[in-house]
Amino acid sequence: VLINLKRLIFKFIVKLSFLLRFILPIKRKILIVYDLAINGIGYDFFIFMENALQYKKNKRIKNFDLVILSADTENNGLIFKKQQYLKEKKNFNENGDVRLSNIVLNTLNFYPEINNIYINKKRISFFKYLFFYDCIFPQNFNIYRDYKNQVKQISWASLEKNKNIKELQGIKVLNIYLDKAKNLKKIYKKKLVTISLRESSYSKYRNSNKNEWLKVCKYLEKIKIQPIVIRDFEFNPKRNNPFKKYELAPEATFNLNYRAAIYKVSEHNFFPDGGYFPLSVLQKNANLSRWKYDKNLNKKSYLSHLEGCVADKRFPNNYRLGGKNYHILLKDDNFKNIKKFIDQNLA
Repeated sequence: VLINLKRLIFKFIVKLSFLLRFILPIKRKILIVYDLAINGIGYDFFIFMENALQYKKNKRIKNFDLVILSADTENNGLIFKKQQYLKEKKNFNENGDVRLSNIVLNTLNFYPEINNIYINKKRISFFKYLFFYDCIFPQNFNIYRDYKNQVKQISWASLEKNKNIKELQGIKVLNIYLDKAKNLKKIYKKKLVTISLRESSYSKYRNSNKNEWLKVCKYLEKIKIQPIVIRDFEFNPKRNNPFKKYELAPEATFNLNYRAAIYKVSEHNFFPDGGYFPLSVLQKNANLSRWKYDKNLNKKSYLSHLEGCVADKRFPNNYRLGGKNYHILLKDDNFKNIKKFIDQNLA
């Protein structure tokens, strides 16, 4: 009852603030709210931002401000949502901070139309923004128990369902990183193909089948294509590392600007379930494939895909956005399947 009352009070203040903004002759402004009570610190940030940019485009407002809002009272005073603390349980606070820095803060240059960035540790302080913005994304935002409202606006499925969206707004990679990535092509004088490995301690069923991807690397070499393996955040180097000769840009593991640039200049990019694919598909002329969605062998991944990525669950491999070279494979990542794809699309 108390939560519902708080939500109603917040809605009333929002409406009052919008009325005042309407009366006062002030330039229109938009605020994008990345709510850590709802969103994890992961690559879904870029999908969230694509939804926000589409909203901004629809409102015909050029620039925007971004606020990163702590979970705070929605999770016992902590910064991140509950599920975030299930990941990388050792030093989880530090890992959360590292992810926030690497994935979110260090990639804000992808969005040149951003004006101001705010980080709020106290949710109650959000009230101060209400009188300065005409539009807030997610729409009907509330600082109290807002999961159902937000989640239907921030997924890839929400982009697919919106028939008014004809093309992606995308990310803008800096030329300094693109030039560095292009230099890799000059060095090896071959087509480049990336393999982004998932090696997480969380939801291991989504991890890459590394033995099979090692076979893929060797096969690509055989047909005169240069594989580039990009490791997971959680990867710890070992003495016996069969992928070492293919790790041509190890800094791309943490430097997502460089990672995105490599994806841009590569002939093709292989991705596991989830993870890094937005850094490829949100660029023009994307060329990528996503694996591990076999509904028999990876049922959890398949169901998650239906829920978060497609407009109609009856058509799991039907999607409008991403371009003709964006492939979602409802197959396991074994060598036989991947080799067939290579022979049909890359060889």
